Amino acid sequence: MKKAIKATVIAVVAVALCIVAGLHMQEVSEVAEARGELAPKNSEYSLALDMSREAGFFTRFFGTDPAGEYKDAFDRRARLDDEELRALGYSDDDIAVLRGYRDGERSFDEAAGLTTAVLDVNVEATELGPERFTVQYSWQWDKAPLGSGEAGAALSYYALTPESSLTDTLFDGATASVTYCASVQAEGKTVSVDVLGGKGGVSAVFDSGGDGRDWARSGNISLSLTTTVEGVDSIGAVCTAYRYAHTADDGTQLTWDQGADLFNSGAEAFTSSRGPEQASVASGVAYVFADGSVEVQDYMELNG
Repeated sequence: MKKAIKATVIAVVAVALCIVAGLHMQEVSEVAEARGELAPKNSEYSLALDMSREAGFFTRFFGTDPAGEYKDAFDRRARLDDEELRALGYSDDDIAVLRGYRDGERSFDEAAGLTTAVLDVNVEATELGPERFTVQYSWQWDKAPLGSGEAGAALSYYALTPESSLTDTLFDGATASVTYCASVQAEGKTVSVDVLGGKGGVSAVFDSGGDGRDWARSGNISLSLTTTVEGVDSIGAVCTAYRYAHTADDGTQLTWDQGADLFNSGAEAFTSSRGPEQASVASGVAYVFADGSVEVQDYMELNG
């Protein structure tokens, strides 16, 4: 009887401790989210906060918290010496912030927001023949991200005539490449990666490197279209919806959802093998016109 009572008490205490730990983890995530305004748009830290919010309390309690995983990786990064950090793309100001965090003079949320890796993206036409139109979506990190799992890029599209009417097109091929580097000072190595999909959208999934390996600093994915409609001899514009997905740790893989409507701001092109589906660090919609100009379109205007 006494053994049963003792076991019950231990179990109750263990549950209580787990609940307290879980509530603390939730509080940490909520505080991080509240202070996340320091993190720029298209940043890795903003992605971690988004994924933590998407995960919800029970996923964080019974599984892993993306914001907590990010902090663990951030702590490891902050312990690197100055030269290692410079090789990864950190400026002297970034390093000063990391040293302040290491020495207890700055909070995690402040240091993470100020030094997070930011992804710069661009959409442009690389071929503007009257019958063939090639659109390229490219990206580049300003410094090595903390995540070392798979990354992916997706591009969906539809074509317009010069009079702005929808028109059918023939998908005429796609390519993708990624440039890996050991440091921002070294010349990178560019490799081709496989492209999936065809009419309606394409994607490429690849190893983002890092964690002792060369890391994927930049890359691009392109698709080509030709006209197929009788009486329509040129493409006036191509409207593209793009996504760049990024994952936190080495064991995480991405699966592309070819049926995702990327012209809907809430749609996700990729599903992560761990945690919530939300994995996009950069997304948007852009019109690429036959004269080479590009107009970024707000989702509310597009779907309103």
